[in-house]
Amino acid sequence: MERIEPKEKPATISPKVESGIKVAKNVSKGAANVTSYIVSQIDHASHAVGHYLAPRIHSKGTQLLSVTFKYSEEKASKKVDNAFLVAAGAVGGVITVFGGLVNAGGILAQSLSTNTVKIVEHKYGEPAGAVAGDTINVAGNIFVAGSNLMHLTPHGLLEVAAAEITMGVVEDHRAVLEHSLENKHSMAGSSSKID
Repeated sequence: MERIEPKEKPATISPKVESGIKVAKNVSKGAANVTSYIVSQIDHASHAVGHYLAPRIHSKGTQLLSVTFKYSEEKASKKVDNAFLVAAGAVGGVITVFGGLVNAGGILAQSLSTNTVKIVEHKYGEPAGAVAGDTINVAGNIFVAGSNLMHLTPHGLLEVAAAEITMGVVEDHRAVLEHSLENKHSMAGSSSKID
C-alpha cells in the first residue's frame, strides 16, 4: 500500500448509492440465509433417511450375497460389513478433503475482501471503503444464494439427497460396527480373565 497514493480529498459517495448498497446487502443476506436454511433442512431429512435405510440395506445385501454366491449368512454379513467399512473410509476422506477446500475458499474470499476494502479506504477514503465492503458482501451473499438455489433444482435435490443418504447409511453402520467391535473386545477381555 506504500506505492498507492491516497487522493487529496476523499471521494464523495452519493447517499442514494450508499443506501441502495445497504438495502442490497440486507436483501441479499436474507436470501442467502433463507436458501441456506432450506438446503440444511433437506440435508437433515436426507441424512435421517440414510439412518433409517442402513439396517435394511445391510439385511438385503446379506440376503443377496447368501443367495447369489451361496455364502453362509455370517460370511455374507461380514462381506457387507467390509463393504460398509470401505464406503465409510471413502466417504470420510471425501468429506475431509471437500471441507478443507471449502474452508480454504472461505479464508481466501475473506482475505481478498478485507484487503480490497483496506486499499479502497487508503486510496479513496473511509466512505468509499465502506461502500466497497458492502458491495463485496452483496456479491458474496448472491454467490451463496445462487449456490443454494442450485441445490434446489431437481438434479441438485437428487445429488444432495444421494450424498446425505449415503452419509447417513455409512454413519449408522459405522456406529453399529464400532459397538459390535467394542462388545467383542470386552467379551474377549473378560474371557481371558476367566482362563
